Amino acid sequence: MRETLTRIIFQAVQEQQVMMMSLSDGLVVFAYPATEKVLLGLGLGRDEVHRVNSTELLKKRGSNMSRYGQWRPVSFVDGAIYVVCDLGVPDEVVCARYAEDLTVAKELFT
Repeated sequence: MRETLTRIIFQAVQEQQVMMMSLSDGLVVFAYPATEKVLLGLGLGRDEVHRVNSTELLKKRGSNMSRYGQWRPVSFVDGAIYVVCDLGVPDEVVCARYAEDLTVAKELFT
């Protein structure tokens, strides 16, 4: 997973476009290049959003901010729900850390 995540993050930066990848559990991860940073998101597209209760996601996040606080919940106009964090300027170490942190973010969707 770490190598795949690193690849999509650096590809997003290089091509200056959003890169997305579907995971085997139906979740989607994306890398969004912005000025001087990359946003990393994990969530469910509009066709899968029924799998999560957004109120419960917010409660779970709020109950343990030290664990989940870096993952900010967002809802897109199409109905998709994601949690997003700011990677800053990515490098190999940052990508490795966030590959591990995705496991924490996945907990918000269970």
